[in-house]
Amino acid sequence: MKKAIIILTVLLMGTPSFAANFETATEAVKNMGIGWNLGNELEAYIQTETDVNNSNYWGQQRLDSETSWGQLPTKSELLKMMKEAGFGAIRVPVT
Repeated sequence: MKKAIIILTVLLMGTPSFAANFETATEAVKNMGIGWNLGNELEAYIQTETDVNNSNYWGQQRLDSETSWGQLPTKSELLKMMKEAGFGAIRVPVT
């Protein structure tokens, strides 16, 4: 996958007219319309090991981490509901 991204990047860099087809940041914001923020749902994590020198410290984030702060899991139904409510953009912060 990493090789494919590098190759695609190199190919796109050689096509200067490609960037001209994109909207500007100002146009993108205008075209998004009203937005909604998912919040930090995907920023939560369960961490039992606190010593960064211990190899068990790394990679502790599990799938059940999303609900570790007490929120419900994010499901496609929620995102569909937001779209149906008229939101044109959803901010999904993920570290």
